[in-house]
Amino acid sequence: MLRPGFAVLAISALVSAVAAAGPANATRARTPNNSAPVAFCTAVLKFDAAWPQVNLDYPGQPFFSDGNNDGIADLLQVGRAKLPSLGSGLEGLAAQASPTLRSGLHTLAVDVQTLAKEPAPATAAQSRQEMRPVEKVAAGVQRDVKAAACPARVDAAAATADQAGPAPAVSSAAQGLAWVGLLVLLLLYYPLLRGVWRHLRRPAVTADGSRFKGSRRRWKIDTITGEVLGVDRSADVLTTYGGPLGPGGSLPPGSTVVTETKVVHLLVDGHRKDESLVNFKAYPTEGDIVTVCVARKRSERVEFALLNHSTRSHDVQLQALWRLSEGGTARQTIMVFSVILSGLTTVFLAVFAGALLLLPVWLVLLAAYAVASRREASIDMRPLWRRAKAPTEKQAA
Repeated sequence: MLRPGFAVLAISALVSAVAAAGPANATRARTPNNSAPVAFCTAVLKFDAAWPQVNLDYPGQPFFSDGNNDGIADLLQVGRAKLPSLGSGLEGLAAQASPTLRSGLHTLAVDVQTLAKEPAPATAAQSRQEMRPVEKVAAGVQRDVKAAACPARVDAAAATADQAGPAPAVSSAAQGLAWVGLLVLLLLYYPLLRGVWRHLRRPAVTADGSRFKGSRRRWKIDTITGEVLGVDRSADVLTTYGGPLGPGGSLPPGSTVVTETKVVHLLVDGHRKDESLVNFKAYPTEGDIVTVCVARKRSERVEFALLNHSTRSHDVQLQALWRLSEGGTARQTIMVFSVILSGLTTVFLAVFAGALLLLPVWLVLLAAYAVASRREASIDMRPLWRRAKAPTEKQAA
């Protein structure tokens, strides 16, 4: 693929050749010195760049611009100190112009110098009155500049581009590297985006309470209803420590994670059945009629809710529902590592590559994920209560 700089040079060379064969002949017929039109057009280009407030070569438009649209020329109202410099610039153009243009440019320069001595207009009518002599001369100058300068403007632009050198172009390798970097960043953000999308969809079950709907539809639901014969409780405490402090080398406590497990012994259809509830906030007592809701996919079982028919209360285990959304341990591990890796990559790009916008984007995604994951507890439990109604009545009988 051709680089943009090479394409610009090739087009400039082609235009120069065409100009030399055709329009340049007309330029030679008008001016004895062939270099004079190019020099004048180069001066016009520089004048246009230095004075964007005036219109030198577009007939039919005002000579002075009115940027705030109040009907008063800006240079007459707030830029009067620049008028002498503008007059000098027009005198400089007149010195390089052809005899046809020189007289009009000189007259325009004198009129502009005269405007500098007049008071600043306060109304649009005063502005039009002061500009009337300038606009009258400017109309003819604009037509002459357009007619005389335009055939050689391309040559002047090409000559200026050749002197300045080709514009810096972004190499295809750099563009490819940027696309690869963007793709890698999207891959790093994908688990977080996917998690936000999945958690924004509230968990829902079918009307008969037999399975989940939506992204969790592969999980079926089993309900075990029985009378509580007893509850065994146990807790595992995991404490992590930091590094040694001071000469004594003591280890300060870092964090403590407590995992509470309740083994509920149920009497179901005359048989004893044990169900483990991990980190449930419910505390069933002996004699209660309860229903344990279990999500099942192939050989995997996850207890996610407990219905207590004796107290008419229920408890949903948030971590269990999050596990249903994220899949097995492998997916959860990938999710955690992707969040950490995407965070480190975002900080690196924000600090060393100047992509500061990525940091708030990542923080917003992380906050959205944290907020969306709290929606898991709002699952509609009514289908599960209806499904457990018949076994409850049978247990009570």
